[in-house]
Amino acid sequence: MIQFDYNTKAKVATISGDYFDEIREHFSVKNNVAIFTKKFNRYTPSRRYAITPGGKFHIGLYPSIRKFITNSNIVTDIKASVEFNSAAFPSKVNPLISRLSLENREYQSKAVELSLKYGRGIILVGTGGGKTLIEASILDNLCYYAENKETFKALIIVPDIGLVSQTYDDFLDYKVPFTVSKWTGSNDLDLSSSVIIANAGIIHARIDANDWINYVDVLLVDEIHKNANNKMSKIISKIATPNKFGFTGTLPPDPIDQWNIEGIIGPVIYSKSGAELRSEKYIADVEVKVIQVSYSDEPEKPEDDHPTAKYIKELEFIYQNPYRQKVLTSICNNFNNNILILVNHIDTHGAILYDHLSTTLKNKKVYFIQGSVEVEEREKIKQIMENENNVVCIAISKIFSTGISINNIHMIIFAAGGKAFIRTIQSIGRGVRLHPRKSKLIVIDIADMLKYGKDHLQERIKMYNSEQIRFSTTKLVEKVLA
Repeated sequence: MIQFDYNTKAKVATISGDYFDEIREHFSVKNNVAIFTKKFNRYTPSRRYAITPGGKFHIGLYPSIRKFITNSNIVTDIKASVEFNSAAFPSKVNPLISRLSLENREYQSKAVELSLKYGRGIILVGTGGGKTLIEASILDNLCYYAENKETFKALIIVPDIGLVSQTYDDFLDYKVPFTVSKWTGSNDLDLSSSVIIANAGIIHARIDANDWINYVDVLLVDEIHKNANNKMSKIISKIATPNKFGFTGTLPPDPIDQWNIEGIIGPVIYSKSGAELRSEKYIADVEVKVIQVSYSDEPEKPEDDHPTAKYIKELEFIYQNPYRQKVLTSICNNFNNNILILVNHIDTHGAILYDHLSTTLKNKKVYFIQGSVEVEEREKIKQIMENENNVVCIAISKIFSTGISINNIHMIIFAAGGKAFIRTIQSIGRGVRLHPRKSKLIVIDIADMLKYGKDHLQERIKMYNSEQIRFSTTKLVEKVLA
């Protein structure tokens, strides 16, 4: 017999009984860092597990566990406590209603329908697919069918302050029939509203003083892929409501991270890939142009032979290289629409690039958005880009890789390389929203033909292939001056 139980106080599920070892082993992966850390700690485990040795796991992982048991043809009795069933199956099926000013597309309605059916789970929709409208539609239905509309309370958690304002403004544009408010460091908490939109930072800072958070009727978490294994995931898991929904365009490639997200939210209940959205013309087509840049010189060798030191030297070389800056200047000068240039470091790259481009580009406005730029100023720059052409915006990828919505972006330049799967795919999503003057999004991938640059390019090419994004390659070679 396999037994499932649930501790309502600790908000943790447990599995015990027959085939436990086989089930736990299936939800594990090889610990790739063990070979290094065992030099310092011989007790480092060789595998990473989503289920503890004592059988504890987050309740949202149950559908995947049950699917594994079924697919493995395990023959045994499966029993679950009343508490477990109440937490695992918050499903409620009602006729779909819509009171919003903007009509759902067919796939958006399907996502809402499945959310109401299962009561919890992850909605995986490619960037530009209208996740905010799905969120508003789910809340529209849950508010409408709530047993006590006067006390109904929903919390939406978004990664940063800019997305609080963007989500709030979108809800007002949809003319949502429920009251909604913003909660940030600049916006006071309004518990009289039915839906509260808050940034992750305010939740981290104020949760201990706001016990109501743990007892909201429904929780929505935007960009859920950011919460695979951090403090926010612990907060989400402790919130009492079983009605939890996560939204993202891309799940982490690491199975453990995926299982952790499933555990705190639930399984993927609806999926619409970026490739599907492009093929059905819901978002702009994408074409990647990889520019392989070979240099006449090499980065300096560091005093320390450690790989990290070598990588830092390579970054310093490309960030300050005059030939590379000329390449970027030429690309920008020969393109007459708006360009977003993504960098990873503020002072060592973004500031240098801004100083260079702001003096060398012809007839273009150049802006630099970094963490210190106030939300109001970011909004002004976004509006300028939305309404004007020939604007170049340099931005830190952590700020612009998720959530920011500007339709009038025609080109994105990856100026910092790198191999992070989610950041790369989400960054492309910044430019796929449709615009009357845009037939497709052009992505310029600056690939430095150096040790780490070559390796990272291969990882990005794998991403383009997995996302069914077309790419071509051009080679540029710096000439050696006589």
